[in-house]
Amino acid sequence: MALLEAGLGGFSDIANIPVTAETLLVKGHLQALAGATMQGFTHTQSFTITFDAPEETILDSITPGDSFRVGFRETRLSVFKKLMAYVKSVPLVKADEEIHIFNPTVSGAVFDYEYFLDVVDEHTYFTEGFRRRLVVPNLLKISSHPDSGTAVAGSADFSGLSTASDNSLLDIRDFDRVRIASNQEGKDIADARIQKLEQAADKGYLISTINVGQEMYDYIKITDRRLSLNRQGNVGQIIERYKPGAPNPWQMQLSLGTIPTAIIPFSPGDFQSAVVTTELYNKHLEEIQEFANLVIAILEDHEERITALE
Repeated sequence: MALLEAGLGGFSDIANIPVTAETLLVKGHLQALAGATMQGFTHTQSFTITFDAPEETILDSITPGDSFRVGFRETRLSVFKKLMAYVKSVPLVKADEEIHIFNPTVSGAVFDYEYFLDVVDEHTYFTEGFRRRLVVPNLLKISSHPDSGTAVAGSADFSGLSTASDNSLLDIRDFDRVRIASNQEGKDIADARIQKLEQAADKGYLISTINVGQEMYDYIKITDRRLSLNRQGNVGQIIERYKPGAPNPWQMQLSLGTIPTAIIPFSPGDFQSAVVTTELYNKHLEEIQEFANLVIAILEDHEERITALE
């Protein structure tokens, strides 16, 4: 992700607002953006974008029309993320230096890697933490624009919403309008967004020796046979460290979903490298800002009370 964010730097030099009748598909927009042929980004560096098999069908079926637009001075990365919000697929820059778009495995019994606590001849780990975060919003409805002529809509909800689960106790719904031609297109987009929210929900982490083959978005399973517990999910964060002189000097942390780096039990002063998402940092910055605003409000209230007493 760090390579992707660095490569897709730059700003649009003009506003690009497609017309309603725009026929370019999501895949075509991605190719134009990466290839530096999209209006507003022709001055940026060109990259090869590859769509790995099996290719997600929605890439070749959704025409965003004028619901997709580029603002003046909008970043190339921001535009890329808007396009990726239409699909379940995720991006990854690989050793060939190309941007690969692929649909990750998110369920089932076949894993990219499995990790076991102290099991010989397996990927072992030293520490794990299991959690379960709410998926918010847990229901999303995608509707057509009011001026599109035909009212169509599709929705998707988190898999645990309709059962007696944590998510059923907190029903939070969200809504969006997109140029869609059918109820199915609305459902496909809603499904994609809910799936990504599920992927990002924090499910836990492990610390183990470094596995050089581990990649972002891999579907993995963590098993603690002592407690008869396991977690499976997609890797949302990889952090590596090197501590000279330690019994296990090369270590890494894998997070299922995304978790705050502050709770990672690595010792201060260790050398660390990280593969994290900009969304994670932005989320924590927003939380810090909210806390700062709260502190400021308390101080201002305290100052007003002192003034009143004087």
